[in-house]
Formats: sequence, C-alpha cells, structure tokens
Amino acid sequence: MGHIKKSGPQNLPPWMAGPTKITGNWFLDLLVILVGFVAVALCIIATVYGAGFTMAALSVLIKLITQGAIANVLQNILLSAVAGVFAGIATVIVRAWGRKPGHLESSFLSALFAKGLETPPYDKVFCGRVLVGGIVGMVVGLVAGASGALSFPQLLSGASHEILTNTAYPIYQTVVGITGGAGAGGEFDWFGLIVIAIALIFMGLLLGVASGFAVHIIMSGIAGLMKGIAKEFIIEVLEEKDKDIRRNEPHPQIAGILRGLLTGLVAGILMAVSTIWGIIRFF
Repeated sequence: MGHIKKSGPQNLPPWMAGPTKITGNWFLDLLVILVGFVAVALCIIATVYGAGFTMAALSVLIKLITQGAIANVLQNILLSAVAGVFAGIATVIVRAWGRKPGHLESSFLSALFAKGLETPPYDKVFCGRVLVGGIVGMVVGLVAGASGALSFPQLLSGASHEILTNTAYPIYQTVVGITGGAGAGGEFDWFGLIVIAIALIFMGLLLGVASGFAVHIIMSGIAGLMKGIAKEFIIEVLEEKDKDIRRNEPHPQIAGILRGLLTGLVAGILMAVSTIWGIIRFF
C-alpha cells in the first residue's frame, strides 16, 4: 500500500505549533520575534526620551515667557514654528486630494499622469482646515524648537551648529553623549542617533495629538456659542471631508486627533531627519 505522509508541520519548536506561526520557517520566525523584541525595546527607550524632551521643552518655554527670551533661542523657536506651519499646511493639502471613482486599481504615479486625482476644492472650508492644520503645526514647532530640535529652516539658515552646541536646550546633553561633543572626530553612537531620531518622531506625534485635540475642543466650544451659518461652517471645518467617515464619528474631536497625529508625524520626521543630519555634519 505504500507509505502515507502525514500532513502538517513536523518537529517544530513550541512557538511554531498551532496557529501562532508567522512565516512557516522556524528560523525566520525566531528572527522575526527577536527583531520584534528589539523594535519594542527601541520604541520604549525612544518614547521615554521623547517624553523627556517634551517636558523639558515646555519648561524652557515657560522660562522664556516668565524671564524673557534669549535672542538666538527665540529665533530657533520661531524657525521651528515656521517649519511646523508648513508641515501642517502640507498635511491638509495632501489629505484634500481625492481619487476619482474607477481609478482605484491604478498606482499613484499612473493615476497622477492620467489625471486620476481630483483637485481639492479651494473653498472656505478648505481654507479653514488649512488654518487649523497650520495652528497645530505651529504648536508642534514651537515646543520642538524649545527642545533644541532642528528642522529645515535651521539647516538653510546655517544656525544648526550654534543650536546643537547651546546648553540652553534640553537636547544638548543627549547630543553630547552621542557624539562626545564638538571636535570629537565624528565617532558617533549610531544606536543613540537612531534612538534620538525615533524620540523626535514620537515627540512630534505626542505634540500633534495633544495640540490637534486642544484646537478642536476650543473651536467646538466657539461653535457652541455661535448660531446658524457660522456654527455650521466651524463644524464642517472640524469634521472629516469623507461623508462616510463623518457619519461614523460622533464627535469632531476624533478628527482633531487624527489630523494632529498626521501633522505631528510629518513634523516629527522633518525634525528627526534635520537633527540627525545636523549632528552628523557639525560633530
């Protein structure tokens, strides 16, 4: 009759038994698990750093308000605020671009050349959303600038080295610990650079969510004090443009969190790239 082979995995490690297997190959599964543990540990460390940068930056801002601002510190904060405004506006504009029906199977590039993207409606509601996005981005930029993080205006203005070596910023000690200080010969702690990059992205996300939620709460309160057309306009600005999403959202604050999250992500990536580039270039 011959031999009948038993179906199913043979001689698999315990984590491969049952439906928990990932790739079907125990070595690859083990590698994925290890990489996952490293990624989680890295994210936890970066979150702690990001929260520390945020709290220290808020402390710097309070000191600047109560004790006066140093000229170069104020300049950096304003430059970061400008970068945040651009990040917020860019996020709103990108999200306003829609897809025409019937082109879902096309790639972004082919749809772009085939005019498969709808032009955003440049009406008063769109302008209102741009304003909200700019405000959220500005808040993210203000706090990020107080922490000593860089963005593209600092790189263009040539102020990167002065900012990174200024002891007034919370990020200074971390940069010194990673690089050994100015003139150390470029011996970087690359793991530390990765941590600080992720920390800056997390800081952008945290600030974006908080500021987006706060802005929508304030505007919702203003809408509650108004009547008629003005109230409807504010509510339409706060809600998502997708009617299906709008029906599923009982409160526009959910949209505020989402907008803040995306704006913070864009601003955080800009900060991370600019700051790491500044560290590598000037240390």
